[in-house]
Amino acid sequence: MSFDLMHIWASMGLPVKLVALTMLIMGLLCLVVTIERLLVLNKATRQSLALAEQLGGLLAEGKVEDAISLAGEKQFKMSYLGPLVSNGLTAFMTRRATRGADAVAAARRAIEKSTQLEDLALRKGFSILATTASSGPFVGLFGTVIGIINAFEMMGESGMGGISAVSAGIAEALVSTAFGLLVAIPATWAFNYFLTRVETIDTEMIVSTTELIDFCIAEMEKRQAA
Repeated sequence: MSFDLMHIWASMGLPVKLVALTMLIMGLLCLVVTIERLLVLNKATRQSLALAEQLGGLLAEGKVEDAISLAGEKQFKMSYLGPLVSNGLTAFMTRRATRGADAVAAARRAIEKSTQLEDLALRKGFSILATTASSGPFVGLFGTVIGIINAFEMMGESGMGGISAVSAGIAEALVSTAFGLLVAIPATWAFNYFLTRVETIDTEMIVSTTELIDFCIAEMEKRQAA
């Protein structure tokens, strides 16, 4: 028997072929998610850093309306910082004019809600990576079991116990195991990498939330002192 992939594929039974196709689909989905998340997270980080630099000057000068307008601009639409600033300051300004005592609390609620929504958006596709990473080896193992069963069936049909009688079944088993590991290992790496990046971004959003709330408190104190 030739151990090239095309020959092994031709000798595979239908169940093992279905397992291999399943692993291929899982691998392609993980590849798409990995590329998409890399692009999204990199762009979101760049836009957020650029937005933060410009916001610092505006807020230091007390230009709240300009800060809200800047955060909503199209050039920062991928920024995870934009919605926090826009929604938080908008809630603050709205309540400050009518119910000053509740303005800071309203800003805090708006910012926390925006943070949760942004966190969910940043984790888009993570379930695909996690599912592939955890179930990939077991899907491959299922194909391995089927391959071993086929090997014993071939041995029984031939009445011989030599390697030639079971080589096709063993090849199916090994290829299925390899497919499972080939898909699961990169998915695990990608999931852990993206999880670490999102956790870092979450920390940045918490820091930004604290700074925005401190700004709102300072603005209220200025208003009350005036």
